[in-house]
Amino acid sequence: MDFLLIDCYSIAYASHFSAPMRGQDGNEVQAIYVTLRTIAKRARENPTFAPVLLWDGHAKWRYDLYPEYKSGRKKGEAALAARESVSRQMPHLRIMLSKLGLMQLHDPNAEADDIGHQLGNALVAKGHTVKFLTGDHDWLQNLQPGASWLDHRTDTHIATPDEMEAAVGARTARDFVQIKAMVGDTSDSIEGVAKIGEKTAPKILAEFGSVEGFFAKVDVGEFVPKLVAHKNLASEEGRAIYRRNLQLMDLSLAPRLSSESIVTTRENVDHATFLDWCEHFQFRYFLQNPAKLTGPFDDLVRRADYSGLFQALHQLGDIEEEE
Repeated sequence: MDFLLIDCYSIAYASHFSAPMRGQDGNEVQAIYVTLRTIAKRARENPTFAPVLLWDGHAKWRYDLYPEYKSGRKKGEAALAARESVSRQMPHLRIMLSKLGLMQLHDPNAEADDIGHQLGNALVAKGHTVKFLTGDHDWLQNLQPGASWLDHRTDTHIATPDEMEAAVGARTARDFVQIKAMVGDTSDSIEGVAKIGEKTAPKILAEFGSVEGFFAKVDVGEFVPKLVAHKNLASEEGRAIYRRNLQLMDLSLAPRLSSESIVTTRENVDHATFLDWCEHFQFRYFLQNPAKLTGPFDDLVRRADYSGLFQALHQLGDIEEEE
């Protein structure tokens, strides 16, 4: 069985910026509406893939390591309002997705990124094909034979090193995360090494093979930094920033998850309750064309075999990361 691992918050947050919609209570509901349509569309396009919805928990260890982690996301009234609106919509979205009979996974102490990475590795190791549906480039770390990345916003599909290099300037997950650790990530409020940007970082890897290779040559005197970017990276502060960022960003370094920590939920299909929610939120398109939304899911739910998923979950701790 093939599996479509879905980054629900990534889709919902992007969906929030669609044309505004309001339910009977006056609250915004476009994140719910567009997310449902997006997942239905991808289900139709990938009929051999069983959808698995992944939700974020709170990875406290990242905030302990770097208290500023994701803090910038709430700066500015518009950004704060958007986050709050999406957060209000999430419980309703999860309920509606459950009424479609879809499998949902959540770990209270991990992000969807962590679940996707470790579960994806376990599924591929057992011979399954995996596709990651997200708008988050961090999930490109999951790219390997048998696993690909699909951007729900642009339809960009990345499955090979050449495609990855064209998209982000790195051919491997290892290179990608090293570049990110040097540059930082403004979307997550992660500060990078000063004066190192997206053009400079790949050049450092091309010249030295890796950041640790750069450090090694500096330490034995084989390379004397002269450029400001090189001096900054070689400094104690630069090394500390890089290694902290690597710990935050490299999904292979996250705490190991287990079947005991991941909560799985899947309810029976309940079209009547789903349509009641559509009425409540005034989703007229769904009410007038229910089969266009529920049809793809009904077919998948009937055919989906999740035994491979549960086997992979139970073997999470046994999968070793490749260097």
